[in-house]
Amino acid sequence: MPLNRNNGGFTLIEVIASLVILGIIVAITGLGLVEGIRSYLFTRMTADTVQQAQFALARMRLEFVNMETPSAGNIDSITFRSDNTRRSAVGSGYLNQGYDTPGTTYQFSRTGTQINLTRRASGGSAETQPLITGLGPYGTNAAADAFLGYTVNTATSPSGSLPGDFRDLKLITVRLIMNRTDENGTLTFVTAVNPRNNGLANCPESIPGGQ
Repeated sequence: MPLNRNNGGFTLIEVIASLVILGIIVAITGLGLVEGIRSYLFTRMTADTVQQAQFALARMRLEFVNMETPSAGNIDSITFRSDNTRRSAVGSGYLNQGYDTPGTTYQFSRTGTQINLTRRASGGSAETQPLITGLGPYGTNAAADAFLGYTVNTATSPSGSLPGDFRDLKLITVRLIMNRTDENGTLTFVTAVNPRNNGLANCPESIPGGQ
């Protein structure tokens, strides 16, 4: 009796071909999944970095706009007072304006990979806390790669030192260079602040008593 070879099964070649095709599909799907996760993490970490930088810039902008008596400033640090109570008779010179009550002293300083904010109320002790961390490398050019720059009323680009007269200060440039946490490289954020309490003609109007 002849054997029936038409049993409807798969040959070895068909099974191997199916496994190869299945492996290719799994590999492609896996690569797509890994790339999707990587893109999500990249977006998430970049968004976190941008959010931290925007918060730090907003805080510095608020304090710089309302500064009243700066005392020192270079590319890495600035010290000033705000919230002073002014007398009716103002003394001569912008650093000797005759205040009934000295205001709060602020200092923003870059140290290594972070920027610190030091705050000292009149008669109180200094309190220092990090404003932002994760900074990248900085240079010494106030117009290109330094943390702080100061533009006087007669200049078009910033220098690395605070002018001798607050009334000459037109802009304070703030630059944050952040290390990217997702890959190599940095992200740079820049803003320019126009103080409103120095009496310069092109500055915003001063609000009595501050904000």
